[in-house]
Amino acid sequence: MKSQPLSAGIYLTIPGEPGEHASLDDFIAAGTALRKTLKHVERCVSAGESRLDLRVSELKVSSALLSVMPNTESGDCELWDEVQFVHRDTFARLEKGDKTLDSRLDYMALSAFEGFITPLKRGKASLSVDGVTLSERFIATLHEVMEPIPPTKGSVVGMVEELNVHGKHTFVLFPAIPDSEVQCVFQECDYPLVHSAIRKHVTVFGTLTYGRGRAFPVKAKMDSLEVHPTDSEIPTLASMEGMLIGEKHGESVSLVRAMRDEW
Repeated sequence: MKSQPLSAGIYLTIPGEPGEHASLDDFIAAGTALRKTLKHVERCVSAGESRLDLRVSELKVSSALLSVMPNTESGDCELWDEVQFVHRDTFARLEKGDKTLDSRLDYMALSAFEGFITPLKRGKASLSVDGVTLSERFIATLHEVMEPIPPTKGSVVGMVEELNVHGKHTFVLFPAIPDSEVQCVFQECDYPLVHSAIRKHVTVFGTLTYGRGRAFPVKAKMDSLEVHPTDSEIPTLASMEGMLIGEKHGESVSLVRAMRDEW
């Protein structure tokens, strides 16, 4: 007989005030963060897209409790066991001040754990995740783990989206690999160039800041930008032959034919 899988969950209580309900905003924020951390831990553990179909296994009010587990009919229980172990172990280590986390967790996965900081700092509710009561130590350790590697000069390729000129001039660069977006800062004088590059593939040159386990930078301070031509803008061999017509002894000879003659 197959054992019931362990649940993952959040628990919000109001210390010293029995019967008082936790804030809806805190509960929603913590529930959203739980889904994100489980999704990213699964991605790192399985080295693939998230596929576990999670369902609510328990829900209580007053002291707000939310537990989730995979759908036992379609879920991969072995994968869930490993996801749940890494998920629970990560919270336990961060709360103890231990920065030796599972090496498979990348920057995007660790970023998801920041979602618990808002309900932890904003409300008066005590917040527990997978049986680990979170404190300021959790926040401090997470920030230390995510401290970026010293910036270096380099380049990164991707598509320009999400242009923002309110305050700092920024855009988001999306490389080919999912969940690898790069926050880019640029000078106001470069606005026309950046604006013309929206939804185009480019190479950003500048100062790059990397995070733990990231193949792509977390941030880039742009020095220059090279816009790549679209597929429709790249000439075909046939069109190039038509364009490169030369005159030789009064007879039109294509460059391609002339090169063939040389061989």
